[in-house]
Amino acid sequence: AIFSKPGSLGCLYDTCTSSLLYRPTEFKTYIGMVLGRPNLLREITYGNMRVSSVGAAVRFVDGSILVQRRSKAVTHAKNMLDSSVGGFCTLTPTGAIDPSVALKEKLDRELRIGLEDIVSVRLTGVHSSSFPDLSGMCSYVVDTSLEPHSLSQRTNDKYIGESYVIPHDTLPEFIVKHY
Repeated sequence: AIFSKPGSLGCLYDTCTSSLLYRPTEFKTYIGMVLGRPNLLREITYGNMRVSSVGAAVRFVDGSILVQRRSKAVTHAKNMLDSSVGGFCTLTPTGAIDPSVALKEKLDRELRIGLEDIVSVRLTGVHSSSFPDLSGMCSYVVDTSLEPHSLSQRTNDKYIGESYVIPHDTLPEFIVKHY
């Protein structure tokens, strides 16, 4: 559905003011750049693509953190290790980019986590990622009231191929070993 909506994504343009400014872009432009050969276009073109996206580390009640391996069926970064949830931040019905709306949609879609499961949500940063992600991402930490064992009933296999519950104190080792 996102492919058929011209201008339905944003490209992070400016963070110099107290707000995030986006220019319109679309999925076919983004995916053409990502799936094309690196360095096919001028370097500045890749640097200017910062597709609007959100990502979050989801923490369970015991402090452990979910890390996922993306499904083999997704369009981009198939079978790669990733944050707990993430994806595009599309335009809202009013035509705005609202990362908090996108985050709630990803939590529900990928992990079936609703507002009743969320203890807190904190924005931890806004950053741009280079090739192959080419994203302008708002990153969050989402604390939940969930136990880690509840994950198996919640995970949406369409988006998440495999999941790992990592104790907070071993997360740095996991990152160094796997990334």
